[in-house]
Amino acid sequence: MSFASKYNRSNRWDINTDGFEYKKIADVVAADGEDVTYKVRGVRITNGKYGEGAVVILDSCYVNLPKRMTEDVEQILSSNEDIDAIKSGKVGIEFYSYMGRDDKPHFSANWVDM
Repeated sequence: MSFASKYNRSNRWDINTDGFEYKKIADVVAADGEDVTYKVRGVRITNGKYGEGAVVILDSCYVNLPKRMTEDVEQILSSNEDIDAIKSGKVGIEFYSYMGRDDKPHFSANWVDM
């Protein structure tokens, strides 16, 4: 990877994201359920109010990922092999809910080979 391609902010994923909204996993699960595998179209790191965060790009929206997945996304973005796997449609993601120690539902995600 060249220096310029590594650091310039371009549309590395070849997907038009105009009009995409950011969604929470809870919203996606509420709309589609938990037994759905989504094709990952790209990933990115955002820097917002709460620091760095990971985002997955789906066909029609961005989905904010749990903080624990930020390191995964950083590693993906530094690996040409992982980027090529995503561009080739070989990477998916599934969202799920679980009950936290606070007796409230929490949401997370798992990567899926496609």
